[in-house]
Order: sequence, then structure tokens, then C-alpha cells
Amino acid sequence: MAAPWAAIAGLCSPAIAADTRVIGTGVSAGGVDVSGLTVDAATDRLRHRLGAQLRRPIVVGAAGRVFRLSAAGARLTFDARRTAERALHARPAPFRPDQPRPTSATSPRPAEGQQAPTSVALALSHSRGAVGRFARGVVRATARAPRDASLHITVKHMRVR
Repeated sequence: MAAPWAAIAGLCSPAIAADTRVIGTGVSAGGVDVSGLTVDAATDRLRHRLGAQLRRPIVVGAAGRVFRLSAAGARLTFDARRTAERALHARPAPFRPDQPRPTSATSPRPAEGQQAPTSVALALSHSRGAVGRFARGVVRATARAPRDASLHITVKHMRVR
């Protein structure tokens, strides 16, 4: 009697299949090389390598003061799966000899006929309202009322008061 119920339960439960599609060569996202990885492996690598960096606060200096906006405060979200999908569909442009050298000294210049490295954008989102409130708070905290200035010029010095 238990066997039919087990079969029905097996049909009803969603099976999550591994995504075995492989990302092409020379593809990176956010400085993380994901070339040659499956979409699942790239998703894991992106979460592991970028997760901690993306949780760090944004630090802004204004008027001699430091202001911090946490990732949670900005409601920052990172979709590693979507980024890996972007990497899967990225099409590197063929290398042209007139292209400038890569900015990184560790990035070798591809030989003629090879493909140039491709970087895909991270799938990030944030709350415009939360970031706007933070920016307005910085403005309020650093705003100064205008005042008259005077300039005193001598032969050796200029003083602004």
C-alpha cells in the first residue's frame, strides 16, 4: 500500500536538474573568471567570491566627515544565477590587432585570430529611495549656511576669511 503513495509523491515533488551548460572561454563577471564552468558552478563561484565584497558598506567622505551606507540599508541584491546566465550568453568579440592592450599587466594580449576577453555586468539591484534618503542625509549633515568672505592680499600672502 505504501508503494503507490511513494510513486505519487515522487511525481509531485519538483526535481531540480543540474544545469550543465558550459560558459565559453575568456568570460568574466565582476573580475571573477567563469570561463569553462557550468552555469551552476559559475553561480556558486560568483556567490562565494563576490558575496562578502558586495556586503561591505559604501563609504562616502564629505566636508571632512565619513558616512557609511550598508548593503542592507541600500537594499542591495546580487543575483548570481542571472549573472551566470549572462556569462553563458556572452559572445566575445574577435580580437583585432588595433585594439589597445588590456589594462591589467597580468592579462595577456590574445594572438591574432583569438577572441578578446569578455566581461559581463553583474546582476545587481538597489532601492533608489533608500540611496536617495542616504544622499539627502549626507547633504543635510554637511550643509553650511553661506557667509561673506573677505580676501586680504599682501606681498607675500593671501588670506581668505
